[in-house]
Amino acid sequence: MEEIVLSTPQSLAQQPAVVGSIRRQTPRRARIAVATTFFITGMTFATWAARIPAVSEQLHLTPGTLGIALFGLNCGSLLSLPISGTLVVRLRSRTTAFIGFLFYCLLFPLLGMMPNVWALACMLGVYALGSSLTNIAINVAGVAVEQRYNRPLMGSFHAFWSFGGVAGSLIGAGAASINMPVWLHFGLMSIV
Repeated sequence: MEEIVLSTPQSLAQQPAVVGSIRRQTPRRARIAVATTFFITGMTFATWAARIPAVSEQLHLTPGTLGIALFGLNCGSLLSLPISGTLVVRLRSRTTAFIGFLFYCLLFPLLGMMPNVWALACMLGVYALGSSLTNIAINVAGVAVEQRYNRPLMGSFHAFWSFGGVAGSLIGAGAASINMPVWLHFGLMSIV
């Protein structure tokens, strides 16, 4: 019987091939890169969350149909979990995070253009797949940076995610207050 080994960010970060690019950077540069990535993912998620009412109004969603659409986020995350660890091992954390960011950048504006609840649910699933790929990769990279500093840093990385969430919420509130179309708001965020 084959032994099943679950990959954790700590076990993945101990494999040199997984975080090779992190190990070649100076510790300070690697720490800034990981913190910045956490900030951007937090900002992106909060931007989406701040505009859920506008998307719901645009598609005339009831609370029940909004729940169906948001279920797509969970499905995408669950589908990505089995492959994310494998991709990080095969492609390294940096490449996996880059692929996830492509999902963010290319699909984010489309969330504001979906014609119905089913299209929105599917797009949210694909978007969540990219989000999970990125999140797993940056957590692995964060553990590698921690190991280089030989002290706990993950709390500070997750704090940057929260700071990004605050920034994204403020940006979303500003865009909503001037009635900026969701697709335009998300398109500008993708460029950023």
